[in-house]
Amino acid sequence: MPDNDILAKIDAAIKSITSTGTLPGGLMNTKQRDRFVRMAQNNTVVLPAARFQLMEAFKEEINRIGFVGRILGPPKTEGTALDPATDGKTPTERIINLESTEAQSIVRLTDKLLRRNIEKQNFESTLVDMIGERGGLDIEEWGINGDVGSSDPLFALNDGWLKLAERYVLEDAAASVSLTAKFVTGVGETTQSVDHGQDGVPITPSTYIIEVSSTQVAHDDGAGNIVQDAASGIAGTIDYEQGKVVLTGLTASTSYDVAYTAETFDENGDNFPEDMFDLQIGIIADTPYFVRRNEWRIYVPFWVEDAYRDLLRARGTALGDSAQTSAGKLVYKGVPIEMVPSMPKNKAWMTHPNNTVWGVFMEMFLEREREAKAKSTDFILNGEWDFNYENPEIAVTATIR
Repeated sequence: MPDNDILAKIDAAIKSITSTGTLPGGLMNTKQRDRFVRMAQNNTVVLPAARFQLMEAFKEEINRIGFVGRILGPPKTEGTALDPATDGKTPTERIINLESTEAQSIVRLTDKLLRRNIEKQNFESTLVDMIGERGGLDIEEWGINGDVGSSDPLFALNDGWLKLAERYVLEDAAASVSLTAKFVTGVGETTQSVDHGQDGVPITPSTYIIEVSSTQVAHDDGAGNIVQDAASGIAGTIDYEQGKVVLTGLTASTSYDVAYTAETFDENGDNFPEDMFDLQIGIIADTPYFVRRNEWRIYVPFWVEDAYRDLLRARGTALGDSAQTSAGKLVYKGVPIEMVPSMPKNKAWMTHPNNTVWGVFMEMFLEREREAKAKSTDFILNGEWDFNYENPEIAVTATIR
């Protein structure tokens, strides 16, 4: 059994972390909630740079107003009436929707670990720090990889930044990769929608082939239509950019094999990953937002950062030596390249931190639950989060094979 003194101090810590009075039990007070958010940012890469929004309700609209296009021009001739259609500029209003989704964290601390920490001053802050450090990594991973269609239960709670980005870059079709897929129709199912795209990876036209037992039964005509082969009766449409196919005339309870070509980046290419960085920057450079390029970020997994260091080293310059022997920041054409441990291995992502928004509903709950047989105490944190962009059109992803 743990010392009664330990449990008493734990309870005292919980009371100092949470609010009292008529408020719900376990509701974290403002000071400790803010401390949790700070600790969540400390060990992450994206969260501290992104714009944080404390949400006063679980669903919140953030209004942003700005001008798109030129507002300055030659003066009007004196006495000439203004034409509202051409002489007046109205600011464009943009609304960010944040709709928080609840997630739970259960942190188990053993009696031994508690004894080592309980005598420190401000144990309640130590407890919040320990939960915040681990929780922050999970929040960032969720924010990046969130996808309501994911098999991961955390990611499936809502869509994250990669999924919400509306721009992506492609490689030349000559360097594309052939992929295969299989789907099985259900009982009585003759129509089916198939999503082959991963976050908008496009399919090269005239490459989509459908087979049954190695016999070709349909293909795409290069103009967005699925046409039959061997009098199969199959028809449909194909969205090349999103990799989505709608098929009709299928045979129920039948297994279909599909082959197609998707355009992605080749990690073995001579100029990888610079070719990918070039295209990402090129999309943003065509917008009026690419003013201070050092404020933008290209987030990559470790191996992409490592590939860039190797590419610089191979050039035999002082920069290449530095990239190989130090852990200094990497930059490509003025844009910092940052490694993010929670980035998918096949993704790269370019955005501006002020464009990347994450929100936390102000009500967070922390409670403790004693597990005597395990000689440990569980701390249960409940909170609500959401992720979005101010402008998803200036967030660019790339897919790597």
